[in-house]
Amino acid sequence: MQKTFLGSWPLMMAVVLTVSGCGGSASDGLPRQAISGTVTLDGQPMVGGAVTFIPDGFEGPGVGSPIQDGAYSLSAQDGPVPGRYRVAIYRQMPTGKTIQDPDDTSVVFEEKFETIPEIYNVRTELKAEVKAGGSNHFPFDLKGEIKTPPPPTTKKRALRRN
Repeated sequence: MQKTFLGSWPLMMAVVLTVSGCGGSASDGLPRQAISGTVTLDGQPMVGGAVTFIPDGFEGPGVGSPIQDGAYSLSAQDGPVPGRYRVAIYRQMPTGKTIQDPDDTSVVFEEKFETIPEIYNVRTELKAEVKAGGSNHFPFDLKGEIKTPPPPTTKKRALRRN
């Protein structure tokens, strides 16, 4: 079963980070660390998307970064604190459809479709351990079939017979 999402990946990333306790920067007094890494898909640099680091077994801020030309990075000002993280990688593409917000009909969203297999995001199996003063470089090589958006549905017109 294919899944679609509303909005854009920045919105999804904001939701993930808010739920996981994100907020703050170096001025928050936390011992944040710079991180960097690469994301490849079947050996090729992933174009676009986002990577999120979600605290695994401790309370701390989650962080996220866009993926550009197969690479991501966060400075020590915006990075995670030391600890173990679940890592989720997202890359959404538009379906070509728009959806009206049921609560506010003046708001219209562009429907998006997640192209990366769920084992790398919703059911992530990716892990990373951020260390104080460490290199904190995390490469991720994703494998699997890239999903494509379902074709737009079209209404069929009934033919009148004379």
